[in-house]
Amino acid sequence: MPPSIEVQHSGHRALGRLIRLIVGGDTRLDFTPEEAATVSRALIAVLEGKSAEGEIYMSPIASDHYFPGTILSDGVLVTIGGRAVDLVWDDVDRLARDLLSSTP
Repeated sequence: MPPSIEVQHSGHRALGRLIRLIVGGDTRLDFTPEEAATVSRALIAVLEGKSAEGEIYMSPIASDHYFPGTILSDGVLVTIGGRAVDLVWDDVDRLARDLLSSTP
């Protein structure tokens, strides 16, 4: 079974509220709310055909990992900490909305 990707809330003593992506149950990537909103908007733009980018990249300030999303014909391949998740367009839409709904 391929790894899953989920969105949770977290916190940091200096940075405040964080949006956490968890891949495969144990690999974590933390976004500030602003970073999560930026990635969400980029995913939505690609999903809706408003962006012809081939990759979405974010290096979050609060994380040891980075977010590379390679745009494919049928979705987006996200690799975090060496763990790859192949998201079809419905999964991309869900992830984008989860990231956006977690922001202020």
